[in-house]
Amino acid sequence: MILGNNIFNTMVNFTRKFHPVGFGAFYTECHESGGREINVVYDCGTLKGETFIEGCIRKQFPKEKTVIDILFISHFHKDHINGVPFLIKHCIIKKVVIPFIPKADRALFVVGEGLDRSYEGLVLDTEAYFGEETEIIRISRNGENDIPVNSAEIIQPSGNPIEISLSLSISLKWTYVPFNYNYTKYVPKLKKKLEERGLDYDKLSDKKYLYKNINEVKRAFKEIEKDQNKTSLILFSGLIKKIPFDDCIALVKNALIEVLIDSDAGSLLNCVYFGDASLKDDEIVNAFKHEILEKFNLSYRTLQIPHHGSMYNFNSKIVESSYISVVSCDFKSYNLPDASVTKEIAKAGSVLVAVTDNPNTEFRECGKY
Repeated sequence: MILGNNIFNTMVNFTRKFHPVGFGAFYTECHESGGREINVVYDCGTLKGETFIEGCIRKQFPKEKTVIDILFISHFHKDHINGVPFLIKHCIIKKVVIPFIPKADRALFVVGEGLDRSYEGLVLDTEAYFGEETEIIRISRNGENDIPVNSAEIIQPSGNPIEISLSLSISLKWTYVPFNYNYTKYVPKLKKKLEERGLDYDKLSDKKYLYKNINEVKRAFKEIEKDQNKTSLILFSGLIKKIPFDDCIALVKNALIEVLIDSDAGSLLNCVYFGDASLKDDEIVNAFKHEILEKFNLSYRTLQIPHHGSMYNFNSKIVESSYISVVSCDFKSYNLPDASVTKEIAKAGSVLVAVTDNPNTEFRECGKY
């Protein structure tokens, strides 16, 4: 899949930003050449509230009706999505990529994720929520064929690359590779708990039946809370082919960090966004490495530390080859990142960058390809 307008220019300017939203996630990438650009967003939310995230969106996209070519949503927690309603109003979103949830389970997810009723349409009927001008792509589980027979929805396999291009004169394509380990892994255990309570699982896709039994459903979710292996849509972003960059800088707190250019420079701006994935499970990390990194011979130097630096989601294996580890966090309210996570990152030789709600902590990477 190739997205973008082809024009004759030799280089593309690239900018990645980790926006200062505190306990939340709002990450953007812009590819620009000859006055044309492709904008990509991974998650858009914060616990600081809708007004705060709206200000962050206006700062990044000051021009109304700016086109966002792809919006990736890692999962449906409020601190990752509460900026989406304003993003829809303020910008034109051409494509949205989300983890696949079977239709029969979507109403349950609204309850289980504790979503406000105002966000339930984002899960229950994503196409209607964004409007007919936006294409919705659901990423199926890794190694599974989740495409229902005669489905009108667009469902693609985990690990299916999405390429973008601004110029015919450039053979290189920037590539996004979404990875969905198993977003609905705990559903079988949930089903068993619900049936033990006398509920008909197959009827829970009916909102009337669901909300009639809402208290029992919430209790069932509570019972499997420890078994819920929270996963997110993990995303690789970068160049598959390794090349030397003309320049590559990282801007942190208005100070330049020097980045050494070596023989592996083509991966210098490659990044992996982990969302809130629970990487304590080696199975997820190993699957990602095997199905994405090894399969396409990919490497990365920047990664987003999952779940704001929580020790319950961190695995030191993900920082082995990284140069910069970025964590969106709130020191005051949540005491994150956890001290053990900080220690492991330092032990791996990775640079930890904490992005809070302080505007001076915005992290930016720039380069050309």
